[in-house]
Amino acid sequence: MKYHLVWTPKYRGKVLGPQKVKDEFRITFETITRWKHWEIIELNIQEDHIHMILSASPRDSISYIMQMIKGTKAQLG
Repeated sequence: MKYHLVWTPKYRGKVLGPQKVKDEFRITFETITRWKHWEIIELNIQEDHIHMILSASPRDSISYIMQMIKGTKAQLG
């Protein structure tokens, strides 16, 4: 299954602009998706939102996918 995921920081703050932040998000997303055997088809990190097209098994619900991505990222900082 392919999913188009979009999410934003609180109040759509422009906190994702610095390259260091983008690189950290990209590495984290790639690590999580490798671990869960999902595939990032496309990832676009703007300064105020993130777009990701993700391919995952039908047995993994979209809520589980978002829980893993957002929860793991929140724990890592």
